[in-house]
Amino acid sequence: MNHIGIDIAKATHVAAVVDGNGEVLCRPFGFSNDEAGFKRLADYLAGCGCESGALWWRWSPLGTTGWRFGST
Repeated sequence: MNHIGIDIAKATHVAAVVDGNGEVLCRPFGFSNDEAGFKRLADYLAGCGCESGALWWRWSPLGTTGWRFGST
């Protein structure tokens, strides 16, 4: 199972993907907080080989870390 970590912000979020062993699969990637940015995120995830159903999402809002947002 791969994991995507997303550090959220008002204007620009940063995402990275690691595998179940914590090995980085894709380097951190910044994307804007708008429709175009999330389309870029989808392209980034496809380039990392992330498949639907095999990805856990983790968001880090306002300094709180580690809670699960959902899975695809």
